Amino acid sequence: MTDIQETLAERGARYGDFTDHAALSQKLQDVMRDSGAVHVAGETFMSTNKGWNALSPAKRQALSVIADKIARILSGDPEYRDNWHDIAGYATLAHDRCVDTDGPQMPLADPVEEDDWIGWADRYQHDSTDMPSHPRGAGNRPIEIETNAGARTRGRGDEFDWSRIFGPYAIARWRFEK
Repeated sequence: MTDIQETLAERGARYGDFTDHAALSQKLQDVMRDSGAVHVAGETFMSTNKGWNALSPAKRQALSVIADKIARILSGDPEYRDNWHDIAGYATLAHDRCVDTDGPQMPLADPVEEDDWIGWADRYQHDSTDMPSHPRGAGNRPIEIETNAGARTRGRGDEFDWSRIFGPYAIARWRFEK
């Protein structure tokens, strides 16, 4: 047996038939993306799923991979902890890219090391009017920013134009000054 055949046999034993897994994963993802009729257990529901198009590519991908992990759990071994661990990991990646838009949430941790940069422009893929005036915690604190062109500058968080998300002068990432 070739290496790939051994791997496929191992995965099949753990996750079940790939065709079943793929069909379930795609159904879950269709529900997430759909903005029309959704058919579940013989009933039809109208989805008003406006949220999918408002998500950044990173959050869409996290949800897609989570759907795939859920399908693996449902079509294979539900006790296999790695799938649950992966779901938590992808949810954390999406969580870490959230920006406070209307009230108290988990605090945004200060970067721990000098090189701990926090991405900015990738968080907003839609209308920039939804953007806060600056990142939570960065208002009057000294920070360093880097533009899409790679230029770096320092100042207070509330001194920069955080609404520009396209072009070479848009803020790509930032960090607190030490």
